[in-house]
Amino acid sequence: PYTTLFRSVLELVEKYIATKTGVRPTTEAGYRTVINWLKKDPFGKKFIHTVRISDAKTWLIHLQKKDGK
Repeated sequence: PYTTLFRSVLELVEKYIATKTGVRPTTEAGYRTVINWLKKDPFGKKFIHTVRISDAKTWLIHLQKKDGK
């Protein structure tokens, strides 16, 4: 639908994580960490319809180099 196209990466991740129930505390902490990264990074503000797979891969590589995660 139209509204889904204009959802940000952060909004989509938050919606996805909200569907995860009964996860371990360490998994939940990991989810929160990803959300915090997305809140600080311009990638989290991108509309989902503009993001290519290569954009997501590039963002992950950037995180690994920057934060050693």
